[in-house]
Amino acid sequence: MTPQVQEFYDSARICIDEFLATTPITATFICDHRFDANLDDYTEEGLERRREWARRWQRKYESYDSAAWPVDAQVDLAVMIRVTQRILRNLDKVRLEYKSPLYPSELAGNSIGLILQRNYAPLEERIGDILSRLRGIPKLLSDARGVIVPSEVPAFWAQVAVRSARGWAARFSGPWLVLADSAPDLADDLTDGFRKSAAAFEEYAVWVENEVLPRAGGTPAVGHELYDEILREEHLLDDDTDTLRARILEVYEDLERQLAQTARAIDPRKSARELMEEAEKQDGNRPTPASLLDDYRQEIAKARRFTVDHDMLTLPAGESVRVEATPELLKPQVAYGGIIIRNFSGDLREIAYHITEVDESETAEKMGWHAYTNMSVNVIHEIYPGHHSQLAATIASKNLPRLFARFLSASTFGGWVYHAVRQADDLGYFENPVERLSYLQVELEGCALGYLDCSLHGAGASLEEMQQFLGERTGFSPDSVRFQILTALQFPGEGQAWYMGYVQMREIISEYRKEHPRASIREVNDAVLRCGLVPPRLMRRLLFAPAPTPAL
Repeated sequence: MTPQVQEFYDSARICIDEFLATTPITATFICDHRFDANLDDYTEEGLERRREWARRWQRKYESYDSAAWPVDAQVDLAVMIRVTQRILRNLDKVRLEYKSPLYPSELAGNSIGLILQRNYAPLEERIGDILSRLRGIPKLLSDARGVIVPSEVPAFWAQVAVRSARGWAARFSGPWLVLADSAPDLADDLTDGFRKSAAAFEEYAVWVENEVLPRAGGTPAVGHELYDEILREEHLLDDDTDTLRARILEVYEDLERQLAQTARAIDPRKSARELMEEAEKQDGNRPTPASLLDDYRQEIAKARRFTVDHDMLTLPAGESVRVEATPELLKPQVAYGGIIIRNFSGDLREIAYHITEVDESETAEKMGWHAYTNMSVNVIHEIYPGHHSQLAATIASKNLPRLFARFLSASTFGGWVYHAVRQADDLGYFENPVERLSYLQVELEGCALGYLDCSLHGAGASLEEMQQFLGERTGFSPDSVRFQILTALQFPGEGQAWYMGYVQMREIISEYRKEHPRASIREVNDAVLRCGLVPPRLMRRLLFAPAPTPAL
């Protein structure tokens, strides 16, 4: 490694550390707990400092002459440049911080929820950071009021923000107050912090209701031109909006045919949805409340054995997953669980899979989600050989730009898991044909979110059209439809990345196998995983770069 390349990698660590220091709630989310006592600066001055950080590092990285660098380093440099560009684009063009009153409400509420969720230390060791953040929440919400531009706010975002803020106020003034009992020496300070934060959330809700909502006139979609730019510059796609949308619909219709064909092979009289619903209601296909966590532990152990026995990929030393009950205070927010506490910070020991325990009175309503025909797919998708295996390999590589690439595009992060589930099925993991219906439905939903993303932002589709598409045609519940539309509108480009990332990855893997016909499944998968979380276009450069010419 030349001195200049080494200097680049050293600077990348500094750059990422500075980014996390300015976005401490993001740092908590990715299990980097160095900044847990702090909150994001939501003043205009704070946002300008974030801009200056991005401009400074962009200038530095663009000043490198990387023509003679190894391809690996060229790709990592491209990631760092494009992430800084994306942060500037989000601040200056997407403008979520300025047009979404929901964003600061969720940021403030989750600043506490994330510390509760991540059991990286006993609660008594985390309580000081919780208190520090409680003391800062009123200021964050007050600062946001000076940044939000009512005329840019879409009306229904304001309506959702009011409900969000009042929901957080209820938690902070109600069930979360019991946290004061965990630290008797700080009990009065914690109680005061929760009550003042609850009052700040209510004050914020009143402000949105009375000052923002009457003047709200913004458009939630970013529009065709900016959406094309996002596809091109962040996800590195050649397709424009119209081409991509048509391509996604073609893939979606093919998935519909696969679902129908699989259902006919099981029972020609019933649809795929009917068969899955029947399976979810069968007592023999569902855990009991008492067995739920152990059933997940057994399924995870089975999936790990399968991954190892079939030599699917190399699991790095030290990786492990523990199943935990969703913390009691978070159960109202997390109906089912199935949440893996993803760790991007470099410590493989902090991987936990949270499952929300089910009361006896809730069995009929909630146990269907945990049906064994769903559980097996969820575990393959999330853990072995899915997300956890992917992150473990990337973390073990010690290549920070390959991790930081997740802040550029979700295309490889999402695409890998669809590949993992399909490959596990090809190798015989799923024994019940309804499991195949389950994962095809997951793929259909992922593809539908890509169509939603393209349609809302680039094609001007109406909310009513998309509600019908997601609900009646795809099978999302009404609550999920509302959530998915809101998410798609706030994060343009992300929706299409997950499933279309798989479509691109599938093409790359097929080409790689043709070039390396003797490569084993493990060798192919390891080659893909060595690329980290870079978008497929950069993965292609890494996998198909010409071999260096030996010096004469």
